[in-house]
Amino acid sequence: SFFSSPQYLNPNLLAVVTESTDAHPERAFVGVFLVDGVTGRIIHEAVQRKARGPVHFVHSENWVVYEYWNTKSRRNEFSVLELFEGTELYNSTVFSSLDRPHLPQVLQQTYIFPSPITTMEATLTEKGITSRHLLVGLPSGAILSLPKMFLDPRRPEVVTEHSRLVPTLGHAPKGRKMC
Repeated sequence: SFFSSPQYLNPNLLAVVTESTDAHPERAFVGVFLVDGVTGRIIHEAVQRKARGPVHFVHSENWVVYEYWNTKSRRNEFSVLELFEGTELYNSTVFSSLDRPHLPQVLQQTYIFPSPITTMEATLTEKGITSRHLLVGLPSGAILSLPKMFLDPRRPEVVTEHSRLVPTLGHAPKGRKMC
């Protein structure tokens, strides 16, 4: 279960964002590649079709959040990738890129956002024990502090009485992806 899987914490993980140069909205795409900076191995790739930038993204701990314009639905969307160790457990206290033959399991979810943004960054605290927030810059100059838990890909899509107590962003109607 993803609710109990350890986070995939690779200190060598790089997030690389690519964007097509095609001007036609049907052929536009945004790609996100997670690459191990030691081995050069592509750990995961996600492609948003019918999407274009500007792309704003944050890579922190075991997750990446990126925002783009969906050309088909004509709206701003946030996508989140969250990485977990999976079924192969490693008996080591120090991470080594050379000692990890199995890829992590990745959950992805997309959410609708009601406004364009100008910038995005994750909060960081001295001890690292406080819940993370995304600081989102809006065109008006305002800064929105968005709790990262709102963008959790493990969050159920079907609203139950219990999950109704937590305010959330609307899911994009694409469904959850397990990569």
